[in-house]
Amino acid sequence: MKKIITTLIIFVFISCNTTAVPLVIEEIPNVPKNIEIILTTNAPSFDEIVVSYRDFDIQDDLYGPRRFTYDSSGNPEPMIISFPEYIYKEIIGNAYRNNDLPYSLKAQIFIDEELVFEVESIGSPGVYATIFFDYTIDS
Repeated sequence: MKKIITTLIIFVFISCNTTAVPLVIEEIPNVPKNIEIILTTNAPSFDEIVVSYRDFDIQDDLYGPRRFTYDSSGNPEPMIISFPEYIYKEIIGNAYRNNDLPYSLKAQIFIDEELVFEVESIGSPGVYATIFFDYTIDS
């Protein structure tokens, strides 16, 4: 009887065919997005900032001073850096005012016209208004 039970257990064990079902993970393609970095100031007249950001298309950091423009009423116009059809996962950059004037400097990041990031800094005596707009895009 022990031989029959042992044989049956071995037979059942061998006959059980456990095939592994492969796990298929579909890769979600990186959908191009329209990115805008909008820099604003509340300085009432001539305002210049130094801007640096990574342009992944050319694999280089762009750096340099930029001046805000003002409308006919003297209101500062936003500075817009656009990346149409952006396929990368990160937006990396910073800006600062090269003086300690007590005015606001703000950065906003829009992805497909939706605000996803906002940071603001205000200068004070001995402190430059400085902002970092480093952002990782969720797929």
